[in-house]
Amino acid sequence: MADPALQQVTGTDVLVLASAALVAGSLFGYVASRLRLPREIGYISAGFLIGPMGINLFGSVDIAASMSPVTTYALGFMAAMLGGRLRFRRIADILPRALAIAIAEGAAAFGITLLVCLAMGADWLISCALGAVAIATSPATVLVLIQEHRNRGPFTRMLLAVVAIDVVLCLLVFAAAFALLEQMPHGSLSAWTLMKALGSIALSFLAGAIGAETSRRLLDRDVPDMSVAAVLLVVVGVCEAFSLNVILAGLTYGIYTANISDDLSHRFRVAEVMTMPLYASFFVVAGAALHMDSVMEAGLLAGLFMVARIAGKTMGALGGGILTGRSPMESARLGFALAPHSGISVALVLMLEGRHDLIPAHSAEFIGTVVLGAVTINELIGPLMTKWALKQSGETGLDRPIIKLSHIIVGLPGGDKNRALERIARAYARRNHLSDYATRELLDALFRREAEGSTAIGHGVAVPHAWVEHGRSVKVVLAVCREPVDFQTPDGDPVRLIFLVVAPKNQQAHYLEALAGIASFARSQLNRERLLGAQDRIEAWMIIHEINAAHFDNLLDLSGTA
Repeated sequence: MADPALQQVTGTDVLVLASAALVAGSLFGYVASRLRLPREIGYISAGFLIGPMGINLFGSVDIAASMSPVTTYALGFMAAMLGGRLRFRRIADILPRALAIAIAEGAAAFGITLLVCLAMGADWLISCALGAVAIATSPATVLVLIQEHRNRGPFTRMLLAVVAIDVVLCLLVFAAAFALLEQMPHGSLSAWTLMKALGSIALSFLAGAIGAETSRRLLDRDVPDMSVAAVLLVVVGVCEAFSLNVILAGLTYGIYTANISDDLSHRFRVAEVMTMPLYASFFVVAGAALHMDSVMEAGLLAGLFMVARIAGKTMGALGGGILTGRSPMESARLGFALAPHSGISVALVLMLEGRHDLIPAHSAEFIGTVVLGAVTINELIGPLMTKWALKQSGETGLDRPIIKLSHIIVGLPGGDKNRALERIARAYARRNHLSDYATRELLDALFRREAEGSTAIGHGVAVPHAWVEHGRSVKVVLAVCREPVDFQTPDGDPVRLIFLVVAPKNQQAHYLEALAGIASFARSQLNRERLLGAQDRIEAWMIIHEINAAHFDNLLDLSGTA
């Protein structure tokens, strides 16, 4: 049980706490990465060291409660970042099936975890909180593993969609429960309490939507990028001032931003930089808030919580997959792939630990200990389960990025369209060692397609393309032109960015994916402006690489750099 003599600090003392957490977390995170362990293990170890289970650096300070203001603001930002991952255009064709699977496995994880916790003697409040945080899957871990194994295909795409929805569902369930808890004096539930909770939820959604729309309007007036982070900060502050839910507001802001404007979603990455140190501090503070008696009391339940969560996700994904027409084996693999537990769970329980007015200190500390223990174990086991599922899917190694560094041309002369196309096609032919006959065939195919109608897609971008008889994959040459090229554009904008697509006739699906990726990339004014400002092909490649890392468009390939 927590020491009743613990004191909450305010003002500059909170900054000292936050600074110590960040310094310790950075140091131990680096050591963990050097030892090939997850950084989160290092962050938690740093918390152990500076907390009461170690040197007790802060004495009688209630770390979780003192850091509550920082945790609240950080949660608003992180909810916005996670909401920003859910871009409906990218998953529109599989959204109904992904939503059904996510709801099924999320409900199963919640239900089984709830029942296991109740069976172990935990009360309803603790069991419901643990059930809510059991829903979330770690997007970062899953994405890193997909990129590491170069997975691509229907299974991988469905996994990404379910993970994106998964985290949103977790935040929605937790935020709704938290809003209800805030309106329940002494645990009593009435019609009036429910109405106040619903009103708070509606106003939180509204605050996030107004903030996102404000950011869009500022973008239209060419206000600097940092305005996005500033508006989000204001949204979180308003929610705090009027006792609204920062998680729901941040989540709404992120989803709205990601889906109303490509330029706005790209500029939103400025705010993402602010969340990384905050994410680390969550784990450090959670580790520092642990007490030995809570660890002894909650140790067994942490293990059972992890097992119950994985079992729920597997069973739920199996049921949801079968209902949506997927095979039982593939559905079960999807459940295993969802094993990594999101670090946002640690942040959510820290929010509870800092609110002694809503939940007893012992209950909050118990929940935090269970979740932190389960996440720590899961950091070692979860990725192994995801790796197995990805390998069993048969999609490993199929992600073939399509723009090589050697296939980027910066400074191509403008002017005549056919002359520009010939220069690009001959550059492609040299880099791929085509014969004179194959080069002539490629040029003829390009000119025939252009004679049928301009391949300019607007905004100063053209995507000429040609089918070839033989080849192993779709390839693209990017040309950044010094002067405009004379394409007949639908909007009248001069063409200075040309993506030449060369596709074997047996690669139609990959060809269509390539066109969609290019269109998504080129739709953003910010992307276009940055490419046009590139001084050489390495700078252009780095620009695309940075955008890929944030939005996973799979356009790059470093092979063949000669």
